[in-house]
Amino acid sequence: MSEDEDDELAGLHVAEADEAESELHSNQQVDISRIQPLPGLGVHGLVMKQLIAGHFSSPRTKISQEAVQLSSGLIRCFALEALHRAAAEAESVGAPEVLCEHLEKVLPQLLLDFNP
Repeated sequence: MSEDEDDELAGLHVAEADEAESELHSNQQVDISRIQPLPGLGVHGLVMKQLIAGHFSSPRTKISQEAVQLSSGLIRCFALEALHRAAAEAESVGAPEVLCEHLEKVLPQLLLDFNP
């Protein structure tokens, strides 16, 4: 899949993404009116803003609402990726549920993958 197709599928629910991806591969246009954004992270915008602002060196530094939303999206992607990797690790060892030890095993590589 090309990078442009990945961008078009960003923000879709999994089932909708699968359907939209099959449409893209069959050279059809995706009906934008039925695409719904993913639900939010569940972190209140003010909390996210305070978390980010806590690392500013100057108290006069400001952060836009768009930057807060993008940061929240990045944290959501990170958390979902950690969940998926931990679930795959649990499945590979035959565990019936994901435990902290599964997350601990995948976390070092996950941190390296998200590092610029």
